Amino acid sequence: MVVGVLAVGSAYPVVAGDWSLGRLGEYVFVLIASAFVWGLMGMLVILAAGLTLSGSNPVPQAVLWVAASLTAYIVVYRTQLSIFH
Repeated sequence: MVVGVLAVGSAYPVVAGDWSLGRLGEYVFVLIASAFVWGLMGMLVILAAGLTLSGSNPVPQAVLWVAASLTAYIVVYRTQLSIFH
């Protein structure tokens, strides 16, 4: 729950400026899609390397959300890419 609150809360300063509701929707869409992609890539790397991770370790989740947030920020804000148009 803490990771979710931090992930959503950390998005607020990025989208609180002059973004429209549509732009916010694009950010959330890219955030969720990139979380799935980064999660799958991380899973494949962990399986290929033969690593084991504890389910109680919050570091992999935090790394995933940081990577997804950074990807969404770069795709939507920096590149001005429009997903739904």
